[in-house]
Amino acid sequence: MKHTHLSNIMAILSIFLGVCIHDTALAQGTAQQTTSVTEGYAGTAIPIDITIKDATEWEPPVMPAIDGLNIERITGNQSSMTRIANGVRTDSTQITYTFAVVAEEPGTYEIPSFPILVDGQTLQSRPVTLTFRPSENHGLLRAEVSGNPNRIIQGESTTLTLQIMVKQFTDSTYNVSPDAREMWSLIDANSDWGPFTETMIDLYTNRRVPRGRAQTLRDENGNRENYYLYDIQAEVRPVATGPLDVSDITIRINYPVSLLRERSFFGPSLKIDQVRPISTEATCRGVEVLPLPAEGRPPLFNGAVGKFEITTTASPTTVAVGDPITLIMTITDKGETAFDMDVLPAPELDKMPELERDFRVPREDLAGVVNGRRKTFTQTIRARRDDVTSIPPLSYAFFDPRQDTYSTSESRPILLEVSPSETINSSDIAGAVNKMPGNNLHSVSGGILANYTGADRLLANSEEPGTLWLLILLLTPPLAIIAIAGARHGMRGHLADPERIRSRRAGRQSLITLSSVSNMPESSQPAAIIEAICTYVADRTGQTPAGFMRGDAIATLRSCNTDEPLVHEVDQLISQCELLQYAGGGTGDIANLTRTAEAMITRLEAVDTLKTSQKACQS
Repeated sequence: MKHTHLSNIMAILSIFLGVCIHDTALAQGTAQQTTSVTEGYAGTAIPIDITIKDATEWEPPVMPAIDGLNIERITGNQSSMTRIANGVRTDSTQITYTFAVVAEEPGTYEIPSFPILVDGQTLQSRPVTLTFRPSENHGLLRAEVSGNPNRIIQGESTTLTLQIMVKQFTDSTYNVSPDAREMWSLIDANSDWGPFTETMIDLYTNRRVPRGRAQTLRDENGNRENYYLYDIQAEVRPVATGPLDVSDITIRINYPVSLLRERSFFGPSLKIDQVRPISTEATCRGVEVLPLPAEGRPPLFNGAVGKFEITTTASPTTVAVGDPITLIMTITDKGETAFDMDVLPAPELDKMPELERDFRVPREDLAGVVNGRRKTFTQTIRARRDDVTSIPPLSYAFFDPRQDTYSTSESRPILLEVSPSETINSSDIAGAVNKMPGNNLHSVSGGILANYTGADRLLANSEEPGTLWLLILLLTPPLAIIAIAGARHGMRGHLADPERIRSRRAGRQSLITLSSVSNMPESSQPAAIIEAICTYVADRTGQTPAGFMRGDAIATLRSCNTDEPLVHEVDQLISQCELLQYAGGGTGDIANLTRTAEAMITRLEAVDTLKTSQKACQS
């Protein structure tokens, strides 16, 4: 009886296991296609989801290429779920692939059916028709540029204001409008900012947001609508004359279409769901650049616009003909508004006939050093004759836009004492040779036989060597051996210290790099100058050059007790190079910066603290 009951139980269990195994063997994965929307705007993605469920083997689906569409496949996270109901455990897995479909131009596009391989079977997607409408502005986004002052002379600076106006969006379902900060976040950071590029780089780098204010304006149809206004300012010095050209400013935004309610740990909230791209080109509101007048232009005028004063100093003031004289010229901005001293041109010394007549003046572009509203230029001149009594007044011409006239500032003369240069001719050299001291010769009777002879004469003045001489003779060989061994040991120690070798070669290597800047592409030249300076500081102080940036270089120089004015000049030079990377500039700017960098490396080579306190600098 017991045996029969056990047999029945085993038979039922076998049947149950067989059914389970049969069901598992027959179970196969599925694929589900989801297209939430079929209409959108050109330039905006429409998502198509393919979800593969409960599959053991599958291949990522591939959507066919279609002319006019950009299709990108995004793989979602794979998830799994286990459910137990009435003692029965059910396991399920799924993975979702999202295709972001973007149309380059408005129109209707057909996506045909494509295969999906799941657990050895080939499934087919459903064909989908997508319609992309043009994304027109219709007054949703506007941009306008104004200037203060709005009429300037060529070469004069003005403060430009870019005002971006974004129409407030209100969701019809929830009657909610995103605030000014949210709407700003939808503006494309990669818009074409034109002369405001540097300002925008600073904003985005420091994660700052311009303050938006709500204001009612009339739209293109004359209706009063609510807008958010954002003001961005930049100091600009236009080059071309005429109405200010702002055609290089195009603002783009992903304007919201709808909001979506979502639930989170903190409760339900709304977020921007769908957007569409729109753009606008900036317009200019009456900013005009007037040309410099030709009448009354001084011969020495070289483009300075504003009000300036020139002062000079020289050292030394007592020299011989041909000796170097260091001439320092300081140009001070005396205008009502601050001038960008970085672009202020140097005095053209080679065009001053009074100076050229009495002095030899190099013909080269000078790179000055800016300190607030002053810019200092340094040049070496040499007196031509010994009748030169002074350095004449130097002139600096400029156009004063407030007085609407050209003016010239003159420095005071500098008194000099110039003596003739010393010269040496061949007769002086021969005379020095002939005037050698010596006794006069005289003859004696007997000729050579008159010389003294005999051993007693030879030994008459002999004496025994002293103890000091014996010590010198005995100690010289071993001391020489010790000195040679010490020198060789020092050389081995020097060769074994790569940090010391790198420090000694830092200046030469940086100058080699700077000499090749002019052969590089213009876009790479400012970065090459920055790298040469930062690498030099790193090599001199035994630090790793990789990742050694402007802040590291300045901090290192200060920690090594480098003179603060020199540190400031290094910082200013790197800052100018960084500005040139974004603002652009001519080859003359690069040439000046390169020469300034070379001079700065030479000055840093003479800083003793960098030579002797490398370890201290690192700590």
